[in-house]
Amino acid sequence: MKIILCLILISGMTSAQQSSKGQNKDSLFKLNIIKGKNNVVITPPRSSDFTFPEDASKADLIKHLDFNADGKKDVLINFGACGTGGCMLGLFLNKSNKLYSLAFFDYLKNPEFIKSKSGQITIKSSQEVEAYNPSKLEVSIYKYDSKTSIYKLVSKKIEVDN
Repeated sequence: MKIILCLILISGMTSAQQSSKGQNKDSLFKLNIIKGKNNVVITPPRSSDFTFPEDASKADLIKHLDFNADGKKDVLINFGACGTGGCMLGLFLNKSNKLYSLAFFDYLKNPEFIKSKSGQITIKSSQEVEAYNPSKLEVSIYKYDSKTSIYKLVSKKIEVDN
């Protein structure tokens, strides 16, 4: 009986180390949200060659909400590295206690976050095609892909305001 109980405990610990989509804890980022300071300390996975833009191992928290409608609060971070194309943002999806997968990492300008009826959030980014001419915008739409657990560009178009 003790052997069976030990096997069950070991099996449970092994499965707890793995998150959905087959990721194990060694491939996830560790995020520590610093309460009251709006900062996040990020520790990349050991197996990753991830590098931060500028010196952003401690980045600014923008949003702390459920982006992929799985019931867990995810973290949207501003890494800085801002320029005419916007700021470098990273979206980390909550997999388990302080462990996150990186679902989006790109520049966004004038970001908007649109919640669907299912609860998933679409990311919209827009920038002027011509400097100081807001009547012509390049609009990019990113949506969550549940098969890959990342946000993918699904639309990029020019919108003209007449």
